[in-house]
Amino acid sequence: LAAGSSDGTVELWDPRDRQRLGAGYPFDALREQDHLCDSSSQEISALRFDSRGLTLAVGTSTGNVVLYDIRRKTPLLVKDLGNGLGIVDLKFHQDRHVISADPKAIKVWAAEPPSDGTSLEENGYG
Repeated sequence: LAAGSSDGTVELWDPRDRQRLGAGYPFDALREQDHLCDSSSQEISALRFDSRGLTLAVGTSTGNVVLYDIRRKTPLLVKDLGNGLGIVDLKFHQDRHVISADPKAIKVWAAEPPSDGTSLEENGYG
């Protein structure tokens, strides 16, 4: 079980024995890779596991997605979706692609290796 919070923390829990397995702060990875430019709201806005339960996609209020192998501390991939809008939903498609949505666009991109992918964008704000 994964839970994201308004303070930017992601916690992993084992519901069988009600123990916290660990916690992380994806915004550290964003800072390290220069994907975070300001001190705006740093919240976790979406979470999704792949079908195997080993890869966790973390969406942020700053429009970034961080992919983790939950067995490792460092991220597999950090992706800036380019709109600066919070991620509202994430899905894995056949565990090879990530579908990410913000209020303006839906983007489909390869989970590995990094790619620019395909996007569907709204024509203006409605």
